[in-house]
Amino acid sequence: MGSVPQCRDFKSMGRRARRQKLTQRSIRNFSGVRCYTQQEDFIIEESKQAPSFINLAGIRSPGLSAAPAIAEKAVELLRGCGLETVEKEHFIDTRKRTVFRHLSPKEKAALIKENPLYGRVICRCETVTEGEIVEALHRPIVPTSIDAIKRRCNAGMGRCQGGFCGPRVHEIIARELGLPKEQVLMDEEGSWLLCGETKTGSKAEKGGDAQ
Repeated sequence: MGSVPQCRDFKSMGRRARRQKLTQRSIRNFSGVRCYTQQEDFIIEESKQAPSFINLAGIRSPGLSAAPAIAEKAVELLRGCGLETVEKEHFIDTRKRTVFRHLSPKEKAALIKENPLYGRVICRCETVTEGEIVEALHRPIVPTSIDAIKRRCNAGMGRCQGGFCGPRVHEIIARELGLPKEQVLMDEEGSWLLCGETKTGSKAEKGGDAQ
């Protein structure tokens, strides 16, 4: 991690390369540590210390675009180690997804007529509809957290970072998956959002009329 003066220097250098208003439009920023090794290239090989263990390491900037080729090489190495592989006959390598904001006015009207949930915008910043969220929740691999929905269909990716749509996404997840709201997570295990009621005012607890 850089020091505060270093971070200020980075910002100053960035201004030279782009207009100031682009910085103002930035919503969220991240930084990371590259996985450098002593080798100049990726490490894609069977471990010399642990036979049949495949090392896929030192993957730098082009790792995302290289991922399919790396996967094919890994399978080749595993076969060389004696692993028997059988290709799936009905493997699905594509996914059709409805992106409401990219549709034409005519297409939007037809979709809303077919399914009114697409007419209810949940995430205003990114124009993500309830229909898109419900569609994501009923796919073979089910997103079960608010951040999972964010990654699937962009709800919460905009300027407010889920401040407006988060509670609505929470409700939709609970409803569609048949879960108590207390069991819906923000992301990883333990990232609870609700733990119970803060106010009840019930007759049973007060021993009389609710105030």
